[in-house]
Amino acid sequence: MKEFEELWDDKELCRRLKLKPSYVRDLRYMKRIPFIKIGRLVRYVPEDIYAWIATGACSVVSKFSEEEAA
Repeated sequence: MKEFEELWDDKELCRRLKLKPSYVRDLRYMKRIPFIKIGRLVRYVPEDIYAWIATGACSVVSKFSEEEAA
């Protein structure tokens, strides 16, 4: 089982990711963001959030790079 050194609450997650609380609530409701519940409390494991961000990352290819390669 994972040992958690630090867990984030909604306020901390919003502060770190610069998101609105309503957006975080929507993501959680749609189960699009990893979270855990401890009784009635909702918490976020930082490592899970970092992994979630990494899976959503995409590489941007500029139009100039494509034209230069051709």
